[in-house]
Amino acid sequence: MLQEAIASLLLFAIQATGYAPTGWQPEVRVVPAGEIAELFDRVNGPGGGPGGGLAGRHGREVGAFYLPGERTIYLNAAIGDPDERDSLLVHELVHELQIADGAQLRVPCEARLEAEAYAVQARFLRRRGRDDLALPYSLAGLLMGDCRPEPQPG
Repeated sequence: MLQEAIASLLLFAIQATGYAPTGWQPEVRVVPAGEIAELFDRVNGPGGGPGGGLAGRHGREVGAFYLPGERTIYLNAAIGDPDERDSLLVHELVHELQIADGAQLRVPCEARLEAEAYAVQARFLRRRGRDDLALPYSLAGLLMGDCRPEPQPG
């Protein structure tokens, strides 16, 4: 059932971003909260550092993340709200489209990719009438889109 929903969520992500369709759908694996956090940390390092996956921690909880090499989205089974679940999938599908398009090669920092995914996620939630969920993702997108370099000591 979830895999069938991916087609419509992917279409939304394509229309919202303007990226070309990829011709495939990533696999979605629903995993228990403890397992997704462990896998996330194994791929990205504790706290979500760089490591090959594009991921989102929601507080200390990992909601979902995408592994490009596997073309797989890992989704936290504890996300009970269907609108939030679908929005997390939209977010990760945006990453699928970005990578297929080579967008990561054209942005000044990876945060721009996250900002775009958060903005599309928030738009998706607003279309579903869920402004209560959309606001934090809108703010995250605005904050993450700033690619200013870290201050250097000295």
